[in-house]
Amino acid sequence: MQDAFRHNQWYKGSVHIHSTVSDGAKSYDEAVEWYAGNGFDFVAMTDHNVFGQEHNRNGFLILSGIEMAAHTVGLGMSQWREPGVELTQQQEIDHINQCGGISIVAHPYWHGLTLEHLGALRDYSAIEVYNTHCDATIGRGYASVHWDYLLAAGRRIYGYAVDDSHWRGESEGGGYIVVNAASLSASSLLQELQAGSFYATQGPGFYQIRHEANTITVETTPVQRVNFMANPPKGKVVQTQGLLETAHFELPDGIDYVRVELMDERGRMAWSNPVWL
Repeated sequence: MQDAFRHNQWYKGSVHIHSTVSDGAKSYDEAVEWYAGNGFDFVAMTDHNVFGQEHNRNGFLILSGIEMAAHTVGLGMSQWREPGVELTQQQEIDHINQCGGISIVAHPYWHGLTLEHLGALRDYSAIEVYNTHCDATIGRGYASVHWDYLLAAGRRIYGYAVDDSHWRGESEGGGYIVVNAASLSASSLLQELQAGSFYATQGPGFYQIRHEANTITVETTPVQRVNFMANPPKGKVVQTQGLLETAHFELPDGIDYVRVELMDERGRMAWSNPVWL
């Protein structure tokens, strides 16, 4: 038996945020204070083309971050070198990786990225499977189709939910990640982000994902529907008119991965990272 989550601690974080340093409507300090006062444990400030340093503010952790011009988000860079010139998205990914960070392709549906474009990019850690700001403003916030295309092609890509807050009333706190980590420290969180030991959510939560023999079992907060997503056309939906807290998927032959989606009674979603088989 293999458990996806091995720590007792869970930490809630928002990792795509803007302030008046770029095009947000709240100051940097106001933005940080909002998250600290609304149940979050950490954030990454990712203003456009402005590197935000890692620091700790009265026990509230701020990871280093940036959103670059071609809409690649970088988290947790141990050092930062200004590129000095405009880069392609592949060059942005390479630059973030070379600076010791985690590279994430932001809002692929909003940005109009094709499956061919995403498939051609290399060495990025994740995509945003959900972006609240893009959903609230133009209805292009979800990218699960993009994600499954990559996973079915054998790409080991993680999924993030973000709010992409610009502080104009449509996005703050609507999408975030929850990290299963040993401690609330930059090193511990970044280690688990690199390993995929987190989930993305609008509200519902995972307690555990177990892979035993030929079965995947999930334990969750109360939800109405569980989607087991795998190589197409295989998978399974478990739903009820009541509420579920456990669901099972007997694994068919010929699949490489399973990821799990949750939907609660309010229609809010959560997304696990893939279990590779």
